Amino acid sequence: MKTWPPQDAKNQFGQVVELARTKGQQTVTRHGEPVAAIVAADEFKQMARPKESVVEFFAPLGGSGIRLERHRDVPRRLKL
Repeated sequence: MKTWPPQDAKNQFGQVVELARTKGQQTVTRHGEPVAAIVAADEFKQMARPKESVVEFFAPLGGSGIRLERHRDVPRRLKL
């Protein structure tokens, strides 16, 4: 991962994009602190895809014989 000051990233934007595509994330910094990241479109799609629901997560366990039990304890009261 390479870091770029904003002006350099602007002046060499084509190179920054190509490096993001071929080498991975390129980070834009301001005063040494990361403020933006440029990533390849495929990587962005992977990061932005919807996360699966709890039901979808546990669906493969259906019919596996694993028993998941819920505790029926009374929750404690909290003062807010």
